[in-house]
Amino acid sequence: MDLSFMHKAYCDEAKAVFLCLMQKKKSQIRLNLRLLAEMVGFEPTCPIKDKTISSFSCFTVLGGR
Repeated sequence: MDLSFMHKAYCDEAKAVFLCLMQKKKSQIRLNLRLLAEMVGFEPTCPIKDKTISSFSCFTVLGGR
């Protein structure tokens, strides 16, 4: 009896679980970095074109302080 299809299904499921866990880990890392940035008063640089990165923060350009 050929069970290769079961092995492939198991591997596909294991891969899907692994990718899901890694995505959750990436999201948690981003959240931790954002919280750390807020704690130390860092504002991320602005991705809007024609604005100098060192002069503007996203918060300021988008209507903040």
